[in-house]
Amino acid sequence: IKTYSIYTDSFESFGYAKTYINLYPAGSATGTLDDILKFAKALVPNSISSTSLFTNQQTMEYMCSATSFYTGTDIIRNSHGMWAKEFAVTVLGHGGNTDGFTSTLMFEPNSGLGIVVMTNEVGETAYCSGLLPFVFGHYQLTNSNYTNQKLSGLYLNKRTLLKGFSSANRFTLFMPIFSGEGIGNYKITGNTTIQQVSDSLYLVNDGNGTEYIMNAITGSKGELI
Repeated sequence: IKTYSIYTDSFESFGYAKTYINLYPAGSATGTLDDILKFAKALVPNSISSTSLFTNQQTMEYMCSATSFYTGTDIIRNSHGMWAKEFAVTVLGHGGNTDGFTSTLMFEPNSGLGIVVMTNEVGETAYCSGLLPFVFGHYQLTNSNYTNQKLSGLYLNKRTLLKGFSSANRFTLFMPIFSGEGIGNYKITGNTTIQQVSDSLYLVNDGNGTEYIMNAITGSKGELI
């Protein structure tokens, strides 16, 4: 397999690449689209030609149940390691990257509808993220009665290292949020837009197919997180 890094202003071929990630719990598995498709079908028992992943179906139902919510809401954030995403329906799954590969597996547990995407490009989003709203429908803005927060400001990525040698890189992870047109609308550098949809929830769209919900909460010192 040949792999690539492709951006608007750069192109790099990594040649023939096979990458293994030895970091637990990454499985260090190399497989085909047919392999991951069989696994995806087993996650959604209502899908065509699916087989059971577990002996007891209640185990599957438990796996899809919520283990965390967005603070102050009943919106699922994670279900036993599978991230939840809000489109017209709530979907579960996981994506991943290695040097030259990007993939995603997302499914809607009740309908049996799911999607698997595998690409040979590092950090690919147009297909791995961009296809999801077309399959599951765009998130519907239903709540217009909310208290507006002033979200604009300078934020620090939660993965930032604040201590030790690598803390010198923390200034590269600043995320400025600017006010956009109209109340409740904001933007980040580039084409990313942020639209408030409730008292604490915001719909983020990067302009290249990636849509997700962002939750804003107030910290112990009154700061917006």
